[in-house]
Amino acid sequence: MVLAELVRELESIEPGMPPSHTATMLLMLVQACSDSLHELSDRDQVEKKLRPIQMQLQSGLDQESAVAEELDQLAATQPTEFSPSHVWTLIRAIKVQKQMLDLFRCPDSVIGNG
Repeated sequence: MVLAELVRELESIEPGMPPSHTATMLLMLVQACSDSLHELSDRDQVEKKLRPIQMQLQSGLDQESAVAEELDQLAATQPTEFSPSHVWTLIRAIKVQKQMLDLFRCPDSVIGNG
C-alpha cells in the first residue's frame, strides 16, 4: 500500500481529524506493521490495528496532560517550598515523557538496524 492511500483511508475512517493527528496515526500504523504495509491494504485490518493505537495514544496524552498540570503547579512554588513530593512529581513527568517518546520511536527493524 502506498502511504498516500493509507492517509486517505485514515481520513475516511476518522473524518475531520487534524492533519497532525493523521500523520501521527500513520506513523504509528506503519510501525505496527512488522513485515510490510501490505497488511494494511484492507480497511478492516487498518481499523483493527488503529483501535489499540488510538487507545494507547489517548492514554499517553491524558497522562501527559495531568503531569503538565502538576508541573505548572510545581513551577508556581517558591524554591524554599521544595519538598520530596516535588521530586516525585518530576520523576513522574520524566517517566511520562519517556512513555510518549517510546510511542513514536521506530523499532530497529523499521529503521534498518535490526
